[in-house]
Amino acid sequence: LLNDEYNTADDYLYFLGLLNSSVLEFYIKEISPLYSGRYYIYDRQYLEKLPIKYPQTAEEEDIACEVVNMVERILKQQKELSELENKTSEFPDSYISEELHPLLEVMESQELSKESYSPSRLRIEVEDIEGRMIYKVVITKKDYIAFKTESSAKFLFEVLKRKDRVIKNDLLRMEVPSDADAEGIMREYEGDLKKMGDLKREIADLDKSMDELVYGLYGLDEGDRRVIEEFLA
Repeated sequence: LLNDEYNTADDYLYFLGLLNSSVLEFYIKEISPLYSGRYYIYDRQYLEKLPIKYPQTAEEEDIACEVVNMVERILKQQKELSELENKTSEFPDSYISEELHPLLEVMESQELSKESYSPSRLRIEVEDIEGRMIYKVVITKKDYIAFKTESSAKFLFEVLKRKDRVIKNDLLRMEVPSDADAEGIMREYEGDLKKMGDLKREIADLDKSMDELVYGLYGLDEGDRRVIEEFLA
């Protein structure tokens, strides 16, 4: 899609930045049909019709360099985000490195009156018993598993909420980390979740900044921008 004059690695990054901008998204959605009523088609026949803005002046060259730098940063952050998403999706296996112990040895107490449970109403409740805090993973109104530490309760909560159905016998045979290990695991896991949120916000901010550059590159005024943004909203 780029001509012979523009075929370096930076040129492809520049084209990628344009292609992912609101300006060219607007164009592609104007000329491309919807596939199955849900997806726009990014085939060559439509991409070739896009108004690719090749930098012609020193100012446009500077903007193109900024676009390339932003694309590189976005790609790096998207890679990091993808790795964290894969890691967190494999919880708890991707976080366990220490020995596991039978749940019955780690938990403080339990009340399980049913043979199976839906995890849809799982929650954690904190109870003060004579000045000692107990952390309960509540499965139903009356049924729960209690721990001495919040981290162990959070660990079990995260494991159970990923299940379609919780079987009582399987639950009681489960192995879990010690209270101390659970604290480290949950600190790492929650840190990864926070980092994912930070990366998503940073990527969104970079996308907005790149949109501003591309608007300027194409000489679009506030009215043009409003039309594009309202169309894409």
